[in-house]
Amino acid sequence: MLAGFSTVELTGWGVVTQTPKSVAIDSVDNQVISMLLIELPLIISSMIIVFIVAGLIVKPLQNIAIIAENSIQESEMKELKQLNVFYYEALQIKNALIQSFSFLHNQVSFLKDQSTIDPLTSLTNRRTLDTVLQSWTYQGKEFSVIMIDIDHFKLINDTKGHAIGDEVLKFFSDQMKKVTREEDICCRFGGEEFLILLPETTVKQAYNIAEYFLKILADTESPSGQPLTFSAGIASFPRQAANSKELIEFADKALYAAKRAGRNRIIIANQKNTPLSDFLS
Repeated sequence: MLAGFSTVELTGWGVVTQTPKSVAIDSVDNQVISMLLIELPLIISSMIIVFIVAGLIVKPLQNIAIIAENSIQESEMKELKQLNVFYYEALQIKNALIQSFSFLHNQVSFLKDQSTIDPLTSLTNRRTLDTVLQSWTYQGKEFSVIMIDIDHFKLINDTKGHAIGDEVLKFFSDQMKKVTREEDICCRFGGEEFLILLPETTVKQAYNIAEYFLKILADTESPSGQPLTFSAGIASFPRQAANSKELIEFADKALYAAKRAGRNRIIIANQKNTPLSDFLS
């Protein structure tokens, strides 16, 4: 039995109550079971809601973390911009990362351009040219090169000034890009010397391109106030040279043969350094 005692002060009585232990415990059990039946669904529902909300909060942060790990890739920027976030903190993190990634990618692009592009003419620089030449010759790829030197460029610098000389170089580079194909590589070789790489191109085709370039320049006034001319030497791989160094040497010799012959002309490299008509005969 479970017993309890209490006094009644007004009457001076004492009250004793007794209840069978089984009755009291059964009553508590019934209350606990009743509460569980009422509260358990609410607890389960609350836990499900908590897990769902936690997932919604954590998921954007997980995606942001994954994208941040691959932040060097340009494609990740697009994914980050498309990432759906619905609360303030994640949105601020997303916006901060977008700004950081944009700056990072711009710096990477800038440094890449600095290492591969000539700053004055925006043509491929000598370092990149050497890399491409080595790659193409290693692959055994057939191609031709046109080595070009602007005629009397020193005179332009001396009479018009170096500022005009720079404008002439930029003008010459722009005209060169207009007459070449998308797959061709135009390079500033040094000073007023330029080189054009023409993949899958014979010397005859290269000669036609160089000749057309001469004609375009003859019909166009340059920043110096008069049309430009150039001397050019052409060589091809693997027909005329065994490696990239030999190819450049042959084209260079043909170029200087053109200059010695009076400039404003194109010569294809061979043993005699003769013009195209004799070379193809």
